[in-house]
Amino acid sequence: MEQIPLSLQQAIESGKCVLFLGAGIGEHLVTNGKPLPVGLGLAQELCEKFDIDPNGNYDLKLVSKVIEIQKGRKELESYLHKRLSNAEPDEYLQWLLSLNWRSIYTTNFDEGIEKSFSLNSNPIRNPIIYSLSQDIIDYDQRLEVPIIHLHGTLYGVRKSNIVITTQDYITYKEKRRMLFELLKRDAAISTILYVGYSNKDPNWNALITELQDEFSPKEIPNSYRVAPNTDELEKTVLKDSGVTTIDLDLAGFVKSLKSSINAQENIDNLGKYRENIPSDFHVNFDECPAAVLRLFNSWVYVNQAPFDEGQNIQAFLKGDKPNWALVSHDNFFKRDIEDSVYDECLEYITSSKERPSVISLMEPAGYGTTTFLMSLAVRLVKDKAGYVFFLRESASLGEGDIEFSINSLPSTCIFFIDNASSYKEKIQEVVHKYRDGKKHLLFVLGSRKNEWLQLGGGRLGKEFNLEQLSENEIGELLDFLEKNGSLGVLEPLSHELRVAAIKTKLGKELLVTMREATEGHAFDAILEGEYRNIGDEISQKIYLIVSCFYQYGSLLRTRLLAELCEIDESDLHPVMNQYLDGVIITEEINISLGVYGVRPRHRKIAEIIWERCGEKSMRDMFLQRSLELLNLNFKSDKDAFENFILSDNLIDSISDFDGKVKFFETACRKDPANAYIWQHYARMLSREKKFDLALNQIDKAINIDSKRILYHTKGKILADIAFNSDSVDIARKRLSQSEAAFNYGLGIKSNDEYCLHGLAELYFGWAKYIKSHDADEANDYMAKAESQISEALKKASNKEELWILSSKISDFIGDNPSQVRALANAIQASNTGDKARFILGKVYRKQQEYDMACSILQPVFTNNPEDFRVAIEYAKSLLGAGKLISEAIAVLNLSTLQGYKDPRFISFLGGLYFLEGRFTDAENVFSETQKQNFSNEESRSAHFKPKDFNDMSKPYAVLGKVISVKKGYAFIEITGYPDNIICPGSKWGVKVLKSEMEVKCELAFSAKGPVAVQPQEIKTLL
Repeated sequence: MEQIPLSLQQAIESGKCVLFLGAGIGEHLVTNGKPLPVGLGLAQELCEKFDIDPNGNYDLKLVSKVIEIQKGRKELESYLHKRLSNAEPDEYLQWLLSLNWRSIYTTNFDEGIEKSFSLNSNPIRNPIIYSLSQDIIDYDQRLEVPIIHLHGTLYGVRKSNIVITTQDYITYKEKRRMLFELLKRDAAISTILYVGYSNKDPNWNALITELQDEFSPKEIPNSYRVAPNTDELEKTVLKDSGVTTIDLDLAGFVKSLKSSINAQENIDNLGKYRENIPSDFHVNFDECPAAVLRLFNSWVYVNQAPFDEGQNIQAFLKGDKPNWALVSHDNFFKRDIEDSVYDECLEYITSSKERPSVISLMEPAGYGTTTFLMSLAVRLVKDKAGYVFFLRESASLGEGDIEFSINSLPSTCIFFIDNASSYKEKIQEVVHKYRDGKKHLLFVLGSRKNEWLQLGGGRLGKEFNLEQLSENEIGELLDFLEKNGSLGVLEPLSHELRVAAIKTKLGKELLVTMREATEGHAFDAILEGEYRNIGDEISQKIYLIVSCFYQYGSLLRTRLLAELCEIDESDLHPVMNQYLDGVIITEEINISLGVYGVRPRHRKIAEIIWERCGEKSMRDMFLQRSLELLNLNFKSDKDAFENFILSDNLIDSISDFDGKVKFFETACRKDPANAYIWQHYARMLSREKKFDLALNQIDKAINIDSKRILYHTKGKILADIAFNSDSVDIARKRLSQSEAAFNYGLGIKSNDEYCLHGLAELYFGWAKYIKSHDADEANDYMAKAESQISEALKKASNKEELWILSSKISDFIGDNPSQVRALANAIQASNTGDKARFILGKVYRKQQEYDMACSILQPVFTNNPEDFRVAIEYAKSLLGAGKLISEAIAVLNLSTLQGYKDPRFISFLGGLYFLEGRFTDAENVFSETQKQNFSNEESRSAHFKPKDFNDMSKPYAVLGKVISVKKGYAFIEITGYPDNIICPGSKWGVKVLKSEMEVKCELAFSAKGPVAVQPQEIKTLL
């Protein structure tokens, strides 16, 4: 094996070598099972994709220019973005990039280098990415290494800036003048190693020429080039130019280098960083400082969090998140569900499972999730359950950090992630990566439920739902407020009236409840008054702009904030300290770089300030300027960019149509290969009823990336066109196209919830559109919608929207007597199928015409005994008609195959067994819930509330006695029933449940079993 020159070994060992990477490393970067193409291969692919006849001339620059002329620049870049995305580096490239390089230069557009660093659990230094002169920021050379894309990059930038066409090569250097200054400086004092360049590579020749021009009349510094099979004449010429050729491929070079060098970390004087590192990691820091700093740039180490600092109780009461000192002193009120979630954490930690586990907490906005997660984290630390980390706001979630932690620490690592929907895909990747790796690793996640579900991919681990305040929690909240002297206007009231005041707010977020109930004013008015009373115009602007970002959880960098306010960054902090103390919070974004971000106290506060304060024209201006100035090299900026374009509410708040178009044109220029930008551009245009334009934009999105969600959007747009058309013939054509789009999405993934629901909505929408033209066709499409719902319920994990749509269909029929008559006439004439009969039977049942419902549904059930929705409707109709429970049970038992996959079916069948006194059978049915992946909400909701069989207008009531009362729930003993029945609350109305209390309550059933609700004390009733 060829020996590595000693001078090169020494340069690499000492950290004084510059690495240059070219297209040849593509064979070590794999995407979709194939290596990335080099210049010739890429030119051939482009010609095939864009139907270009090169006449044998596969010059990449020339081919790219032709495509730009004939097809468009965005189309070229979009294809490249998709083709080069998700490049995974192999072991040789990862090892090469793990060495201590002075800097790394590349002429490649892909993100393979960046991916290598993210996968490295123990980097010597952390990467800083440059692709334009304006990207250059300060960095610490001991801890960070610049990655310089001389010809631009397609990823992580505000605007695509690649150099690929003949024209690009003529003009590109002007925008990268400072990058070449860096190259000139590095080359002057370093050894250069070129990897991935052939001697015929135009990029290689251009680089050598540029370096010779820069150093002329002197010779360029000694350089080395790794390239196998180089012609001897070429070697001689290159040697004369100062470039020594090493006749190895990358794999051979890495193997030889591994055996030759002793890589040293040339990092000293790190005392100022070491002081800020938790003492548990001092040894790790001494061994690998860059890895430790990267870890704590992203994570708080809760085991050694600042528990001894002052508690921020006043800020917390005004809406800010608590600090660790406050949480560690339990100076907040706890939610009832915390013990259950904590027990689930301990169950995993104390188990022998050697694979990652996930516990997810789903909630609406403002329900106290951050405090909840922090409380869990502190409890785990106090119980010495493991090493606990909490992800910082707007931080990156890197696989390397996870791997470094679990490999460096001797017991379980527990990672808490708030606003976890932003990291769902990455969490899934990590869980998948370590599932067979025998790692004891726990993620505890908090997320808004709607944001989590919108991302697709289903559930991830055990789910809990944080819901509205319970009776017990209201009492806990009042005690907490009283303890801290913060009852406000509630102070003079009795306890009962205080409870009543809080309960009137139960439909809102916890934060809103606290502020409104205690201050006696609408929360919006409180915050608007706070904004108006800021006695400085610049400070009001700061509050408004910061709120725009943080309503989506994104920190706003102080330098960007200063640019938006058109002031110097040095003048920013004095202004905030004087006028915004306690209103705007500053947090670290990057410890080593000294980059800081700012935010208001809470996302709900930010949302209200942005919506209610500042002139509309000012908000429009700030939004447009923010979009233009975002630097996508910073994660906080990139997160804000993505949140802006994905927010329909934010876009709809822009004053006029031209402003909305300008917003999206700016976004498309910044990231033209992002299909989701074009998708949301199309959605905006559709909402503005610019349907043809919307269709054009969604087609562009699909050309970039054929994701199924894009076909759902296309289907929705085509449906909008159909339902807004005056011509039935044109509408019918659009209906067919919409149906095809949804079906194409289902072809990609057969259980896609959006497309399944979209098809059902399409059929229902067409029935409403066509009913004035053809009532029979309307009924046919109602039946088609119900058929689609039945099919979707077998596949979709989230069934709630499908049940709601089914209810809307029956309500629509029931509210239109002529439609009911037309449907009944069609059935009588035997012109309809079973789904039409199902719809009519459901309408009759809801109208309490039970005998009619039974006669309509009986043949439907006979033909479809396995359809659990038909079975449920038929069984309900039988009970309403006075039939025996056993008959209804027999009907349901014929459809258990699919029925056991639905919580409503389990609730109904198990409940009927229970009411008939067949308690063992009931328990067996309810046990089916444990086999399903129902959410906590689906499992615990009372889906079946039986009626009194002697009077179907009344609920089924029983008499019982309270046996025990716990925090947030109670148990009631009912004569004749084998087990005590849970009551989900310890207080109902103003009545607190107590042991031995005689009560009358209604009986209901969830998928887990019987539930006692609405208990009333019998003495009170008498």
